[in-house]
Amino acid sequence: MTKTLKIILITFATVMTLGGLGAWYAASSINPTQLTQLLSSAVKDATGRDLKISGPVSLKIFPSIGVKAEQVTLSNASWASQSQMLAFKRIELEVKLLPLFLGNVEISSINLVGLDADLQTNQVGQNNWDLSPPVTTINSKSTSSTSSNPPQASSSYSTFMAIEAIHISDARISYQNGSNPIKLLEIPKLSLVADGSKTAILLDLQYANYKLGLKGNMSSLRQAIADWDQAPVKTSLDLTLTLNGKSLD
Repeated sequence: MTKTLKIILITFATVMTLGGLGAWYAASSINPTQLTQLLSSAVKDATGRDLKISGPVSLKIFPSIGVKAEQVTLSNASWASQSQMLAFKRIELEVKLLPLFLGNVEISSINLVGLDADLQTNQVGQNNWDLSPPVTTINSKSTSSTSSNPPQASSSYSTFMAIEAIHISDARISYQNGSNPIKLLEIPKLSLVADGSKTAILLDLQYANYKLGLKGNMSSLRQAIADWDQAPVKTSLDLTLTLNGKSLD
């Protein structure tokens, strides 16, 4: 090993160590209660809904940013029959740290455990998953005054965003359209994992007396979403589908 290379490696190791110590100190000094209040306030401003975190909240910053929260709920629309639209036993989010310095958001994993979703459409066609914040009189006036000047595309739209893996377990999703009977889906397991130019899919789903299984690969899901409404979406599928344990060819 040359002397120059050795100096570079030592310098890099020193910087990473100091950065890790600084990140550890920053994470340890954050009050979980303040973090919970910050998250709840941000969701309230963006959606008009109440986010409540009844369980513990933890945060780490190095070598990646990780947030873990338990007993999380999101309130429902005012007209809905249930008080909560979403409830989670646990939410875990992991974001890569270094890409943030380049203005990119790369999420390593999203892990949702014990999702309970109550979805509804009312008699006039409103969906309770419409999270648009309520329009106030002031907002409506400002909207009408600026309607002749459409907003310019925000520079944030150009930010690169990628999600490497999504894992959902023990999920229950109910849906009711108007006064029709409630339909219930149970998802013991759903996994979407990016692997180069492909996305690996694993799904176990139950509806009534039917158990559906899906396993295999497809073209990059992220690319398909990016091309949506922009260009013809082309994707390749290599999937195995089963119904009540029997393969469907």
